[in-house]
Amino acid sequence: MNEFVGVVLLILGVAVMLASRRVAIGPVRIGHLAGLASLAGLADDRCWRVTHEQVEAWMLAAGLVPIIAGLAAFGIEPSPALVAVALAAMVYTIALLTVAAVVGRSSLRRKAGNHAHR
Repeated sequence: MNEFVGVVLLILGVAVMLASRRVAIGPVRIGHLAGLASLAGLADDRCWRVTHEQVEAWMLAAGLVPIIAGLAAFGIEPSPALVAVALAAMVYTIALLTVAAVVGRSSLRRKAGNHAHR
């Protein structure tokens, strides 16, 4: 059981990290499955890129949490502690992804404000 939980958490963490990196460096464009979708971010390619460049660190942190928890799960016997580790990893991952979305949205607002004053 602990191996299964560990592998699932590792896969989740690696998937989040790879998706965030690919979106930030360019191969993933608007309309694909990966990325933070907001009305402002979906406006055009420039907005999409700005959003994901600003949130890359938060997204990488969101992927790192389940990786660390997954590695820890291999050393925990099946017990309530294993469930607590898995749930905590999920809560922290969702919290970091939420922070990333807020940061991305505010970065677009700042960029839009800077362009309006020019």
